Parts: sequence; C-alpha cells; structure tokens
Amino acid sequence: RIADTARLDAQTLAVEIGPGAGTLTSFLAPRAGGVLAVEFDQRLRPLHADAFGTEPSIRFHYDDVLKVDLQRMAREEVAARGLQSAVLVGNLPFQITSPLLFGQCGHGVPWRRMALMVQKEVADRVQSPPGPKAYGILTVKLAYWWKLVERFEVPASCFTPRPQVDAAVLVFEPLPADQTPSPELWKGLSPCIDAAFGQRRKML
Repeated sequence: RIADTARLDAQTLAVEIGPGAGTLTSFLAPRAGGVLAVEFDQRLRPLHADAFGTEPSIRFHYDDVLKVDLQRMAREEVAARGLQSAVLVGNLPFQITSPLLFGQCGHGVPWRRMALMVQKEVADRVQSPPGPKAYGILTVKLAYWWKLVERFEVPASCFTPRPQVDAAVLVFEPLPADQTPSPELWKGLSPCIDAAFGQRRKML
C-alpha cells in the first residue's frame, strides 16, 4: 500500500530511507524507474547484495541520511538515469523524523510526492489544528510547503518485533510555488516559527 500511494512510474526515482532488509524496496523497484536506498546499517550490505545484487535499477548508499545531501543525491541520480522526477518514501526512525521532515521544507526540494511512515504521535502533530498541545513547529512549517493528501494507520501488530506504539503513513504533495513563501520571507519566517514555539508555557 505504501508503494501504491507513492504513485511511482517508469520516469520516477524512488528514494527510500532506511530500507532495512529490503521488504519495501522489493515493492518499489517494479513500480519505479529506479530505486536509491539510503541505509545506515553497514551490516546489511551482504543481505542486500544477495537479494538485489542482480538488480541494476536498485542502488544502495550506506550512510546517515541526516549527514548526506539527500536532495542533491536524488537530483544527480535522476539525471544519471535519464528520469524526470523523484519521490521520497520510507519508514522513518522516530529519532530522525522531525529533523528529516524539517529538511524537506524550503525551496528547491526535488520530491513530487512523499510517502512516509511515522509514529502515530508524529502523524497527529502534523495534522493538528491550532490550539491543542500537538500543534507546533512541525505542524506549521510543513503546512507552508506540503499538502497532506492521504493518511492511513499501521497498527503495532503489523511489525516484528512488535513495538509499543502504532504508526501511520502520511502522503504529501508539494504546494504550488505561488502558494509558498518567497526565499526572503522564509529566511525570516522559519526562525520566527522556531522562536514562537520555543517556550511553550509562555504567552505570545
């Protein structure tokens, strides 16, 4: 279902975050023009080689996704393969979810779609209306750049080993350029949002 919601085609590169054993990768590859999978755990190299070594459309890159220029890598991969667009997919580890999503807010982001699994708590924050405690920096910044077009729940029972929390898949599409802040406005607006939510117990 995640692979389907990504709406891939033969002219689209799927950039997968955290492929793990490659379960989702195997569903993305037949739908996309290529897969670039970024994996932190170097111990998975032999597993990937055995499972996907004969698949020229799949390339694994082993590094910390927060320390690489993911958007530049995607653009270069799209150009090298002669494709037209890129989609971001993956099951995000909780500790990197917020910084990774913040990194997709701004000008020049290459994704025409994002289909990302996050903890249910994070999904609720993204969708929160103004007022509740869940409403915060992540809610506001994403809303300036992305439209949430679909959400579906993934209960803890779907995972092995079973976690203590449920998850949800969020599907985003970029807002039209005329509905997003100018570079000058965003340069001031982004730190303003950070400051506004920096001390949640204060009255603004």
